[in-house]
Amino acid sequence: MQCSACQSPIEDRFYLKCRLCLLYHHTLCVNISNKEFKNLTNDAKSKWSCPACCSKTPRSDNSDTPVRPTLSPNSRSNINVTKRGTTDRRSTKDSNACCSPSCLSRSDLRSIIKEELRACIAACVADFKLDINNQLLEMKDNIRNVNESLAFMNNYFEKMNNEMKANKVIVDRVMNENESLKKELLTVSAKYMQLDQLTRSSNIELQCVPEHKTENLITIVKQLSKVVACPVDDADITYCSRTAKKNPESPRPRAILVTLSSPRLRDALLAATVNYNKRHPADRLNSSHLGLNEKKKSAIYVTENLSPENKSLHAAARLKAKELNYKHVWVRGGRVYMRKTDTSEYIFTLDLYKNVLCSDYDIIVLCETWLNHTIFDSELFNDQYTTYRRDRETSEYHNNKSGGGVLVAVSKRIKSRRLTQFESGCEDLWVELDIRNNQNMNKYYICAVYIPPPVQKHILKDFLDNANRILESHNNTLILGDFNLSSVSWPSNTNTVPLSDLRPGPLGTMLLDFVALNNLGQYNTVLNNQERILDLVLSTEAIERVRESRYVLSNIDPYHPPLEFELSCGKPTHLLPKVCNGKINFHKADYAKISSELNSVSWDREFSVLANVDDMVDLLYRRIKEAIAKHAPLSKATNQRYPSWYTTELIKLLNEKYKLRRRFQRYKNPLDKLSLSLLKKRCSSLIESCYKEYIINIEDSLHKNPKLFWTHVKNKRQNKSTFPSSMRLDDRQASSGSDVCNLFASFFASVYKSPVATSTYSRDATRDQSLAHCLTELSFSQESVLAGLKQLDPNKGAGSDDIPGLFATECRLALSLPLSIIYNRSINSGCFPTAWKESRVVPIPKSGDNTSIKNYRPISILPEDLDRLVDWCQRNGLALNIDKCKYIRFSRSTHLNSQTYSINNKTLEVVTTIRDLGVDLDRKINFHTHIDRITTKSFQMLGFIIRNTRDFKKPQTKIRLFEALVRSGLEYGAQVWSPHYEVHIKRLERIQKRFLWHLSYQCNKAKQLPTYQSRLEYFKLHSLINRRHLLDQVLLYKLVNGNLDCPGLVERITVNVPLKLPRASRYNPFTIKTSKTNLGRNATVNRLLSQYNKLAKVCDIDIDIFSDSLPKFKRKITASFTLLPRK
Repeated sequence: MQCSACQSPIEDRFYLKCRLCLLYHHTLCVNISNKEFKNLTNDAKSKWSCPACCSKTPRSDNSDTPVRPTLSPNSRSNINVTKRGTTDRRSTKDSNACCSPSCLSRSDLRSIIKEELRACIAACVADFKLDINNQLLEMKDNIRNVNESLAFMNNYFEKMNNEMKANKVIVDRVMNENESLKKELLTVSAKYMQLDQLTRSSNIELQCVPEHKTENLITIVKQLSKVVACPVDDADITYCSRTAKKNPESPRPRAILVTLSSPRLRDALLAATVNYNKRHPADRLNSSHLGLNEKKKSAIYVTENLSPENKSLHAAARLKAKELNYKHVWVRGGRVYMRKTDTSEYIFTLDLYKNVLCSDYDIIVLCETWLNHTIFDSELFNDQYTTYRRDRETSEYHNNKSGGGVLVAVSKRIKSRRLTQFESGCEDLWVELDIRNNQNMNKYYICAVYIPPPVQKHILKDFLDNANRILESHNNTLILGDFNLSSVSWPSNTNTVPLSDLRPGPLGTMLLDFVALNNLGQYNTVLNNQERILDLVLSTEAIERVRESRYVLSNIDPYHPPLEFELSCGKPTHLLPKVCNGKINFHKADYAKISSELNSVSWDREFSVLANVDDMVDLLYRRIKEAIAKHAPLSKATNQRYPSWYTTELIKLLNEKYKLRRRFQRYKNPLDKLSLSLLKKRCSSLIESCYKEYIINIEDSLHKNPKLFWTHVKNKRQNKSTFPSSMRLDDRQASSGSDVCNLFASFFASVYKSPVATSTYSRDATRDQSLAHCLTELSFSQESVLAGLKQLDPNKGAGSDDIPGLFATECRLALSLPLSIIYNRSINSGCFPTAWKESRVVPIPKSGDNTSIKNYRPISILPEDLDRLVDWCQRNGLALNIDKCKYIRFSRSTHLNSQTYSINNKTLEVVTTIRDLGVDLDRKINFHTHIDRITTKSFQMLGFIIRNTRDFKKPQTKIRLFEALVRSGLEYGAQVWSPHYEVHIKRLERIQKRFLWHLSYQCNKAKQLPTYQSRLEYFKLHSLINRRHLLDQVLLYKLVNGNLDCPGLVERITVNVPLKLPRASRYNPFTIKTSKTNLGRNATVNRLLSQYNKLAKVCDIDIDIFSDSLPKFKRKITASFTLLPRK
């Protein structure tokens, strides 16, 4: 359908159809608006005629009839139609009728409209061009200004750039000159130090020679030379005098400086002194040899005369050697040398820890570790490895010597356990591996052994006999270790040369017989610097190639190069399957919506239809978990393989290195080897920087987030980081996670005994009813439950219901109502919810083998005594551990009557010391054993702090660690065992002295703080004896003022009330019971009262234990430290 006027299609309902020509027209094309069209009736629409039909000429036979409009004369629809006037009604037949205005055709109308449109468009285009030209002119001006600005800025930039280049040249020249001056200064300083030391090449120092007013130093020197058999004449001594003390307060005599005629004579005298001391170890050079009549012999030391810089270096080296357990520190030719052993060097455990992190070995075996019980496994390896150690102190041939020891670290991906029953009296360690190969579980045995030099026949025989016994019944065995048998010249290929052709000595023959007997192969062909093989790789299985390791874990000993090899054993299995599911992140949960959803539940109505409390608890958990699922996000499970301080970049770099290493081992491409070395350097550098940043954050977190700091310290103190990969209970063994849990459950269930119902516990009905009546009167209000939820620790983890304390505290308002209903229903029904009886048990290892489940405890089993108590325990389902019950008799008598006690016909062990509440009680109650134990333990913990805080910069961090880990143990229960002998007091004080000495050197304050007292004042600490004195007086204050409820001690305190006012302003406030023995005089109560009486006599301290508050009393006690002398 198309409009006859505009020839366009009609797409809407606004159109009209002419009744005459039957053509369609748009309403707008015939000048009818949409509003007028809507007002037209249907009849008017049906009778409508288009303007063309209305303007047609009437027929000739009826020319006087006018053309009637279809609509009213005033209608807008006829606006373009010319109507005849009344004077033109006559009918005409001439041609003029066609030229009237009323005779316009459609084409005429179109042309008129086009002309009008052209005129309008021309006018609009002219205006538009004018506007465009004006805007273009404005834009041209703006662009011209921008170009001028850019040109100016470009010129200015070029000028500045040229100036910067010129300045850079100057700065580079200055920097180069500065660097050259630094190097020149260092060179000059070094040359000066060398020249200074060179001028002293003929000097020696005699240390600790007693001083006398009438002494003759030259005679002393000549006498010394005669004693050591190196004569020195008067002509050989060019200068001799005593030097000034560095510390005037030091009681040590001034040193004697002697200048000899030549350096050769100086060296000869020093060598003669060393040889003399070696020949006479029991009577070394002392003052009696020099003819000095002294009551007490004093050792004499002859040393080189070092420059001040070298003296400082030597002092620091000796202190560092003592700290790191180095064996040798000596001076030769003005230079200071250090060495841990005769052949090896020492490496920090922290460096070993970092190197292990950078490697990807499955098994690491270390010999001659020099470890002891003071160094924890977590200081050496992270939790990716299960660490097995056997230090020298656990062997039968240690002879109280340090060094030695072996270690085996097995990746947690491999199931392993230590075989202590395989170990001999030597330094050997046996580990069993469970490795799956072709769907079969095979067992492999690794032995790490160290035979110390010089090899002794009985030690080697002990190990070989034990290994023979094991190899008779066990295959797949690998023996790795340092045998130190240089007499055996192993060839480059031991499998091609008969063992009989090696021609070893007697000890080597024993070893070769052992190798031949057990059909072992020796696969190490890497020679040391002496072209010998001391480290052997003995195996029952073929090993393709043993090569020198490219990844160094510690400093390389030239006698023992590091080795690495691969053993094809199959794919290892995991103790627990890897869980990739995410966990709920309660820290990002929307607790407002969760609380709103829980508040919308009508708990009273829903709980009322449930029969018991178990259904109520199940409903509560279901509602809670539905809300958590809606409003708590899931977080991605973290990868526990790497330490927490590993960055994403470092992990990617390690994975890339691992792939490149595998590719290089497979294809041997030299470019891969080069790339691998570069990646290794990048990994080491990145690990170092990440660890330093981690340590800085840990140290800063001490004040911001102490929990993070102490978590780091706790992880370092753990000797065993996680559970071993294989565990056993009696003759049962488990390797998978579920089997291990079942073994734990069996053991813990066997410890607990169900209560036995006997007539002893029967109660009459009246008592039961009264008890039930009392319980039903109990009730929990919503406010009390809300107060209890508020006191929960939000930092605690989740229990067996997987709901942490954070959720309970944040939603306490919504949880208080349903919990109060459940509590009250439980009390009224006498039924405790079953779901709340479950708990999460974490086994805690005790001493002993950590692979044995019997050495773990979730419950403390208390040992008891006497038959009556045994019966009571049996009735209540408690099992006594008789092995832990001991018998001790306290007496100071030297002769004791022997008497035995027994439980269940088993005699109790008689001991002389026993520990009660952390305090060791010996038979004579002198606490010597306790002091020895805490002193040793504190020194060990102090060594742990010094080793693991090497990168810490703030002294307050170390002080906080010392107070928490060391001093707390030295002060625990000190009111009971406080020593009164000088030897014990000094021994305890030596621990804090050692710590402050380390702290002063770290802060570069050692020279400014030479004494112990000055260091205490600088670091704002008090001596240990003063702190024990403060603890004593605080205990006395609490007893006297009733803050501590202990009638037994209070009744032993006697207040001294004089009958008349004494003349002296000070008197003894307490009366002390006289005693004839040191034990009685220094007992706790007597010691406390005696100390306070001394304080009361000091005029400068106005102290009153009866009226002063406790803080004020403490301040006065602290102020007395400077007024009263302390031992």
